[in-house]
Amino acid sequence: MDTSPLSDPHGGELTRLAWLLGTHRLTTQDGLYASRTRFLPDLSKVCPGLSCDDSGVSRWESGARQPSAVALAGYEKVLALPDRSLRAIAVLLQPNAPSLPGPRVASGYDGRLGDLIDLVVDGQARGADWLEFAEELLRHGPIFMRPGVWEGPCARLIEETARSLHAGYLTRRAAVRLLLAHPTLRAHVLEAINGYLARPGAPRRADIASLLRFAPPVEGSRRSVEKARSDDAASARGATRAAAALLAHGLFDDAALPELTDHVAVALGTSPEDIHVTDLFNRLPPAARDEVSGRLGPAGPPATGELVPVEIAGSVAISIAAEAQAAAPVQVRSEPDRMFQRLLREALFHPHAERRAESASLLMMSPYQPGLGHALASALEKATDETLPRIASLLRCCLTNAQAPVLFGLLGSETPNIRAHALTALGNCPKPLSEREITLLRGMDWSTARQQESADYAIEMHAPETGRELLTA
Repeated sequence: MDTSPLSDPHGGELTRLAWLLGTHRLTTQDGLYASRTRFLPDLSKVCPGLSCDDSGVSRWESGARQPSAVALAGYEKVLALPDRSLRAIAVLLQPNAPSLPGPRVASGYDGRLGDLIDLVVDGQARGADWLEFAEELLRHGPIFMRPGVWEGPCARLIEETARSLHAGYLTRRAAVRLLLAHPTLRAHVLEAINGYLARPGAPRRADIASLLRFAPPVEGSRRSVEKARSDDAASARGATRAAAALLAHGLFDDAALPELTDHVAVALGTSPEDIHVTDLFNRLPPAARDEVSGRLGPAGPPATGELVPVEIAGSVAISIAAEAQAAAPVQVRSEPDRMFQRLLREALFHPHAERRAESASLLMMSPYQPGLGHALASALEKATDETLPRIASLLRCCLTNAQAPVLFGLLGSETPNIRAHALTALGNCPKPLSEREITLLRGMDWSTARQQESADYAIEMHAPETGRELLTA
């Protein structure tokens, strides 16, 4: 169990990865590998060079030891998990620069890197290929390519990240993190992010702007402040999340702090209820917080703590977790999974946006995901004004095709906000919406601007004329 304080913006990354490994091993193929003695021979078979025994697996699954990239790949193969999905989680959870999967190569490149470059340049790379390419590129010495060769692939990576779900999204996001550490590709990735955010109506601009959190501190700080002050609400929201994450990890550049402090004071003065700006305020150094509080005057600083009252956060998380766990494989139904409950509560109500996103990623890739999608869809109709946006936000991460009929049913709800959130969730449905369903969304008379915006998002993500597809791999 993770013992880090619930209010902490950081989590125990080894403990969380350990939980994911253990729950998958226990539940795969009706508990075939619940016994380590059954699991170890198959793990050794797919990873012949890996030194592992019962105590080694125990250390990995208790968080006492960081599993190697080879071990994570072995778990993926034996347990039939999406390629490099566990590696992506490991890369994204690490608070500082992620470790590389092997020793550095002094110069030149081998055949595998050449194959990966071909996939990337030719537009054939899956999410797992992008992540492997980023790792291999960082391991090798300088590689010289003709000018202009990287602009197209980097722009494609950002476009694909915005249109990816589940493992496809996490592997590409992890690849972006690594490529932002590469001395040559960094500038091309940042330019691709900037170009994407400049496109009016491009979907998931907040998710793309949040990638600035992985840029080198000076560059990430400057760009996140610039975008946080943008007139585009989605870009500003994602950039605010990026700035808060840089502050939480002690990486925000001091030179950009005065401008950020001024922005927070202005933003809280006009939107005191904005949870993203409040998160940013709470991450500021004490002197900057005092300055903002003084400028706010009688209104005072925003509240700290979870996004809803503590008693509501606890009861909602426990209720949804119980329903989701009841639908999980039988091996994990016998008693409440405290780590699952904690991750669910964090993903719903933690005040730090990056912590919510990290917890949601773990839930998205866990064996609880199908049951959790159903439980969240059921909870959406019964949600209060306080909990509705939080439940809907997590549902978009954990949605499966089985929830689509429930969401279409919610379009007839008498509550306008429920209709808007159901529409947005439909945009993240893994299975493409049919032509009939898209025609239905286009033909309905939406009563509010927010509903129309949500309907436009669902159509943009699924309409065949866009020539794009949602990527789950």
